[in-house]
Amino acid sequence: VKTTNDLSLGVVDVRPDILDGSRPACTVGLKHHGMLEFRDIDIYTTDCKPFSDTVCETVENALKIRNVKVTPVSLSNGTSEVDAIKILGQTGRKSILVTVRQWDAATFNQTKLRYELQLSVFDSDGKKLASKTVSGTEKTKRIVKQPMDYAQQFVGKLYKHKLEELFNDPEMAKQF
Repeated sequence: VKTTNDLSLGVVDVRPDILDGSRPACTVGLKHHGMLEFRDIDIYTTDCKPFSDTVCETVENALKIRNVKVTPVSLSNGTSEVDAIKILGQTGRKSILVTVRQWDAATFNQTKLRYELQLSVFDSDGKKLASKTVSGTEKTKRIVKQPMDYAQQFVGKLYKHKLEELFNDPEMAKQF
């Protein structure tokens, strides 16, 4: 991303299990545990912050490294795109909105990550300039020893790769 614009950045989490309160906002996955009696254990962000905050910090830091002036704007989980545009538009800047629709890693003897992330860019008047979504399911090979350690590396690499895929898309990059 190369730009001379000052950007506003918002991230909103719209995962259904977060919005209905069945899982906390810091949830990023699930560990299936036990041999005879299965129990599912939620996996959280390493700092127990909401996943949307983690995504916002990651994007903000990546943009700042590239000398892009970015102002993060706090958005509540479940904020609609219309409301997010209004909130981001109050800054009078071009805006970036990342929407987390799905992010769930499940691990037992392999890890399966289901994801859907959307990046949208808006001008200072709130007009959508471009939008891109990445979604899918990725899984590891079967891991017998230390599946959680391997899962952490696997999901971490995919997290970085999927955000880069959004921001480095040529059509999206033109809009910054």
